[in-house]
Amino acid sequence: VTNWRYFFTEYARGRRLCNGGAGRRILVNCGGLVCVSYETHLRRFPGTMLTDMLTREGGQLTTKNYVFFDRHPFACVEILNAYRDGYVAHQPPHITPEVWQNELAYFRFDESTVKIEGLDMAFGNLEGDNDEDPLVHELFSEEKGKPQDGTLRLQFWKIFEDPKSSWLAWAASTLSLSAVVVSVTIVLVETIPDVEADLAA
Repeated sequence: VTNWRYFFTEYARGRRLCNGGAGRRILVNCGGLVCVSYETHLRRFPGTMLTDMLTREGGQLTTKNYVFFDRHPFACVEILNAYRDGYVAHQPPHITPEVWQNELAYFRFDESTVKIEGLDMAFGNLEGDNDEDPLVHELFSEEKGKPQDGTLRLQFWKIFEDPKSSWLAWAASTLSLSAVVVSVTIVLVETIPDVEADLAA
C-alpha cells in the first residue's frame, strides 16, 4: 500500500510539470456546473479547501483530476476566479451577500487563517453593504433620474414612474398596461389561420 501511495504521489508531482508548468487541469463540478482550472492556481491559498485537497497527504486531488461540490455554482465560479486572479471579489452583483459569505466560509476563505486581497471587503456588513458601493447604488437606486422636489417635471415623473403617488398616476399605469395587453392580443389573433386569411382577402 505504501509503495502504491508513493507511486501515485510521485506521478502527481510529475504531472505538475505539464501544461507549461501550470500543472494538471482540475475539473471542479459545482452544482452541475463544471469549471476547469490549473493546479498551480488552486495551490495559491494554503489553508483553503481546494489548496488542501492538492497539498495535504491523502487529499482528494492529489491523485485525481475531478471533484464535485453540491454548492452554489455561480459562487464557485467566482471562487475559482479568486484562485486564478489572486484576490477575492468584493460582492458579485449576481450573488446575494448571504450566499457569497456562506460559500466563502465553506471553501475556507477565512480572514483569520488566509491573507487574501479583498477578503476583508467580501466579509463586510450584510446590512446595507451594497449601498456603500456607488456603482451598485447608481444602478439599482429607485431614485435614479428623479427630478428635484417642487418642480413641474417631478409631477410628470410621478405620473409615469410612481403609480401609487396619485389616482392620475394609477390611471396612466393602468392605461399603459392595458395598451400592452391589447396589442399583444391583436398580434396573437392575427396568427390564427382563419383570421390571417380574412385579412389577406
